Amino acid sequence: YRINVDSAQEHIDLKLSDIGENFRLVKLETSEKSLISARDYYVSDKYIIAFSQDGYYKFSSNGNFLNKILSYGRGPDEISGIGYAHYYDEKND
Repeated sequence: YRINVDSAQEHIDLKLSDIGENFRLVKLETSEKSLISARDYYVSDKYIIAFSQDGYYKFSSNGNFLNKILSYGRGPDEISGIGYAHYYDEKND
């Protein structure tokens, strides 16, 4: 379920129960390596993947920073031009 609060032009009354039954807030670890500005997230039982402007960041389900799994650019181990599609193959981690 996705809510774009940036484009909301009017006040919206929304109860959490309208979009789900169970909720858990997870504070993501903040460190020099994991300080990000992400707007999109993939959340599973094992991981939280944060999609940031400079790459993809992987956190444990408890919010501990694990590693940066993808970087944007033109250097070694970087990609460019991915567009706006996210895919994470959790089975192949």
